[in-house]
Amino acid sequence: MNSIKIAADGGIPGGAIFIIILLVLAVVYFAGFAIYYRFLQHRTGVDVIAHRTFWVALPVYARDGVTYLFRRVTGKGGLQYEKV
Repeated sequence: MNSIKIAADGGIPGGAIFIIILLVLAVVYFAGFAIYYRFLQHRTGVDVIAHRTFWVALPVYARDGVTYLFRRVTGKGGLQYEKV
């Protein structure tokens, strides 16, 4: 079973090319910063992760966004503003 459908002209569809480019850029981003931090900044362990505080906080921000959206769509609590 072929997971990538071939376009009518025989090439890879634009969406697949976009995803491939994003994945390659992500690998270059993380590997490049890891090499830079390891050999030029002499960092070790988790300190070689590029923008570590952002990547650690991202799942929390995503969860908060999904929770807000769910409450907004379903109309369940926590949406009232406090008057000053």
